[in-house]
Amino acid sequence: MQLSTLARAAAAALALAFGGVAAEAAPVELTFANALSLPQVEPYQKAIDEFNAANPDIHVTMLNAPWSEYWQQRQVDTASGKLPDVWLFVPGFGAQWLYGDQLLPLDDYIAKDPGINLPDANQTMLKYMTLNGKLYGIGYDFNGVAIFYNPALFEEAGVPLPKDGWTTDDFANAAKTISTKLSKDGRKVWGLAGIGTDWVLDGWYRAFGTTMIGADGKYDANNDAGRATIQFFADMVKDGVAPIPDQKDSSGQAQSLFISGNLAMALGVGHTVTILDDAGVDYNIARLPVGPAGQAGVGLGGSYVISAATPHKDEAFKFLSYITSGPVLAKVVTTGVPARESAWSNLSEHMADFAKKIQGFAAFNAPKGSFQVMDLQNQVLSGVWNGSVDVPTAMNDLTQKADAALAAAAGN
Repeated sequence: MQLSTLARAAAAALALAFGGVAAEAAPVELTFANALSLPQVEPYQKAIDEFNAANPDIHVTMLNAPWSEYWQQRQVDTASGKLPDVWLFVPGFGAQWLYGDQLLPLDDYIAKDPGINLPDANQTMLKYMTLNGKLYGIGYDFNGVAIFYNPALFEEAGVPLPKDGWTTDDFANAAKTISTKLSKDGRKVWGLAGIGTDWVLDGWYRAFGTTMIGADGKYDANNDAGRATIQFFADMVKDGVAPIPDQKDSSGQAQSLFISGNLAMALGVGHTVTILDDAGVDYNIARLPVGPAGQAGVGLGGSYVISAATPHKDEAFKFLSYITSGPVLAKVVTTGVPARESAWSNLSEHMADFAKKIQGFAAFNAPKGSFQVMDLQNQVLSGVWNGSVDVPTAMNDLTQKADAALAAAAGN
């Protein structure tokens, strides 16, 4: 009897001990890497705190770094085999990880999550993050180019306002007519500014019938369509309709001219909305025109991904699903356009209009080396804008340099 009593007491003590251990088990620790500006940190941290409170078995810690340091840190993490569990990813910058099988495919997890609601997510960003039929990330924001125009200058020049479905010819004629009619008596009015040579140029290439980088990973704009695209803008500069683009900041140049009242149309992105709203100027937004081969425009944005090597895949996906959900994106994306339409309720009137104008754009092909190609375009095409190099010569030069950069980045 005494032995039985002792055995029961020992068993009870053992059960209590194990129960205590289970009750006090440490939560799964996840790291979440971001590249946020200071105003963005607070809403993100609040969202993380709310997730941690609702999920006591998981604890997320945010690691934030300035953009200039963020990608360097990911390289260090890769070398040490310690990539964050969940982290910010941008096409082009992150190509080595996407093409290097270092990201977790999400398809199996999405199939088990009835609340993920991918039809609500920005479809261009989903295309960006799909490789060989598998999805590797979900977007948090989305950007593209639209036309910001001064309705007063259109009215003064007697030019119809832009409308959906207008063509590249309509666009060029409007710019030229306004500039020609209103530039007199010492006054200079530009028709267009903000000509860019980075990823946005790919949208114009597509409107004329080609792409910046082809499916074979080579530069794909040295053809009739690509040369026509560059000539289209070069003619505007040559005719005095557009200023020579500022190599360092063509968008800033356009915003300054627009705010001063000396520009009819500016090519701009989401940040342009904030700049013009803060300046208090009157403007409207138009969708990019339709070219000979279709709608101009490509989009770009950021996604969140999960490292393939994370030991906590289920928990990481649970957090990824949360941080990219509509209600959360509506709170944390304080600049630009959230990558879910359900998160647009808090957008300003102009930003909501901008969001609508950039939907449906193609995804820029962003393999390894794509961002080097953008830099090369900026350098080489500067000669076209200032008239020192003709378009065919520039495109031949650009093709050789771009193909070399793409091949080197791909390891060929």
